[in-house]
This record gives sequence, structure tokens and C-alpha cells, in this order.
Amino acid sequence: MTRETLPTYQLKSFDDLKRLKTPTCIIEGLLLEDTIALIVGPSGSYKSTLAIDLAVCLQNGLPWQSRETHQSNVAIFNHEDGGGFKVRYLAASEYYGIDEPQVYWDGEVPNLLDSAQIDARIAAMKAAKIKVVIIDTLAHAMTGADENSSKDMGEVVKNLHKIRRQLKATIVVVHHTGKDTSRGARGSSALHAAIATEITIKSTTYPRITLTQSKQRLCRTGEPITLKSVSYTHLRAHETDSY
Repeated sequence: MTRETLPTYQLKSFDDLKRLKTPTCIIEGLLLEDTIALIVGPSGSYKSTLAIDLAVCLQNGLPWQSRETHQSNVAIFNHEDGGGFKVRYLAASEYYGIDEPQVYWDGEVPNLLDSAQIDARIAAMKAAKIKVVIIDTLAHAMTGADENSSKDMGEVVKNLHKIRRQLKATIVVVHHTGKDTSRGARGSSALHAAIATEITIKSTTYPRITLTQSKQRLCRTGEPITLKSVSYTHLRAHETDSY
């Protein structure tokens, strides 16, 4: 390429800056549109139950813990065998008084290092007009890869952003803490650097659950939220689960 054919480059102006869209919440003060969020906690801390609770409220445009939500079609990729997910989702739907639940889901979590698989999931989600994607858990989305490898995690982050950009969606990833829970999410710091929101969940004194916004890049960090886990029997299937 000769000097004469080099493409020209022009920096953006203040008018371009003003035209950028201001980030808005899909759950008031908690989750923002078109970002990547992380729900992180140790095993048994109700991470999946929280993710389903958020999903049901978002799917139906219901307030979550008195916070306004923006109705959004939600796709849930849950690694459970389907039975456990069914119990939790039906319990949540009945808890909120939803007579005809709608859900988009798959019991097979997509491999975030497989571009072809990601493209297929994106096409299906575009058809369903999905605006929130829940991946539960990250470990099942990168089977065989090394969570501590910046290279492997960098590829995961790249594909999370690919899903986010093509769907203009919020991506919520459920992840585990390491052995030292005070150090937060396990694995390479490349993941933490990529997210806008991190919600740390702890269940120390049953039935109390505490949510802490351990990271908010684009809005003010809110106060901790205390929730209560209860055993809820739903009438449709006569099954009981902690909810």
C-alpha cells in the first residue's frame, strides 16, 4: 500500500460523544443493558436460584425486590439435568403468580471456546428476540479449558462479547469463588476485567442470603441486599424446593 492510498483517520468529536447511548438499567440499580455481569459465590450459596429469580422477573416485567425491571426475553443455559431447573422455575413462576410461564432454555451450556456452537446459539436467540442471556455455570461453558489461563479466559471473554454485541443483550454468568472466598471469582483476572457488574452471593446463616455488589463499572454501587430462602411447594407438580 502506497502512502497515497493509506486510509484517512479522524478522531471523534464532542458531538459524537453526546450521541453515545447512556447506559440504562434492566433491573434498577443492579443490572445494566448490553453489559456482562457475574453472579459469583461458593457452592450451595443459591447462585442458580438467584439467577432464575432474576430471569422470571425480567421475562415477565415484574419488579424484583421492589426494583423496577425492563421486560426482556431471557435465555437460560443451565447445566442441571433439567429436573432441578424445572422445579426451581415452576416454583418461582408460581411464587410470582404467573399462570402461563414462558421460558427459553437449554440444559446444554454452550462451549464458549467453540465459535460454530456460539454462532448457532446466537442465531436461535436472535429469532427469539433474546435480550438477557444467563450462562450457568462458567465451568460448564469452558469444559476442558483452564480457568487460570489468560489465553483460555481471553477466548471466553471474546465470545461473551460477541454474544452481547450481536444480540445487544445483557449476559449474566454464574461462577464459583475459589477456595479463598475473600478473593472473589476463581480463575484468570481477564474475566473480572471484562465485566461491568459483579454480584457476590453468600449464604452464611440459613435462611439468610446476602448479595453484595462487589463491582459496578457504570453505575453507583448499591447497598448489600439481604434475602431469605424458603421452602416453597408449588401446586402444579407437588414438588418442594428451596426458593
